[in-house]
Amino acid sequence: MCQTSSCKIPLLPNGAINTQLIENSKAYDAISDLYDFEYPHALPVETTFWAHMIERFGGPALELAVGSGRIALELSQRGHQIDGIDSSQSMLNIAKEKLKKVSNAQQGRINLYKANMESFLLNRQYGVIYAPFNAFLLLPHGKSASQCLESCQIHLRKNGRLLIDVFAMNHTDTLPDNETIKYVDRHQKSGAKIERERIYTYDPVTRSGNSLITYTLHPKDGPAFTRSYEYRLYLYTQAQLELCIQNSGFVIEEVIENYRQPESTEDSSVFVCRY
Repeated sequence: MCQTSSCKIPLLPNGAINTQLIENSKAYDAISDLYDFEYPHALPVETTFWAHMIERFGGPALELAVGSGRIALELSQRGHQIDGIDSSQSMLNIAKEKLKKVSNAQQGRINLYKANMESFLLNRQYGVIYAPFNAFLLLPHGKSASQCLESCQIHLRKNGRLLIDVFAMNHTDTLPDNETIKYVDRHQKSGAKIERERIYTYDPVTRSGNSLITYTLHPKDGPAFTRSYEYRLYLYTQAQLELCIQNSGFVIEEVIENYRQPESTEDSSVFVCRY
């Protein structure tokens, strides 16, 4: 799908995104070096929240969709033992490069594994398994979501907790949207200025929100070029997600609302689940 300077996005004849060809497990491989322009670091309130959850329920902790290590690195710096899985080797490589810049003691508190959320198998059990920042929504409804929850059950120790951080679907998520952002920082390797365009559509058949992201890089010397990727989030109302979790055998103990505010205006709910 990806070519040297850009990733061609498969479209239907009417110009809509062909959602049947979107593969979330590979989406971030093409732009791993650009991901941190979107989310350069964990917000202090995020780090504090997840650290509190680990202290509350006990470690070690496993992060699903650890990506470039944005949250895991901050938690390990606070002394927590964090394992992380991700389906993208390119994203894990970014995280490993970051690890080289921290102390040996902190490096010893992080383990990174290439694995899919729905079918991971590690030789360890955890006091906390957490899926931050809508990671659970990357899984298709039905079998994939259920398999992920089953894998979490296997890896939770007695009295451990699964924490799922998502936003609840509402009417605005069914509306198309388009936004463009110009970043102040330059690309770390090329020095290029970067613009990012996001085209959002909703697919009622799969009940998913589909995002086509195009980065335009403006090098100091030479013509501008683009790199694109797409991903989709499988959306739930709060009632639908509660049913999904409960049907897999978990008990929802509490729902923590909007823990990232006021540092972020994005809505979120953390489902605290016991098996």
